[in-house]
Amino acid sequence: MEHRIVGPGPYRATRLGLILLS
Repeated sequence: MEHRIVGPGPYRATRLGLILLS
């Protein structure tokens, strides 16, 4: 799993992914 935070786009995607995985 790669956690890349570059810009609001990827950040939101990663955040949504974490919420779904939680």
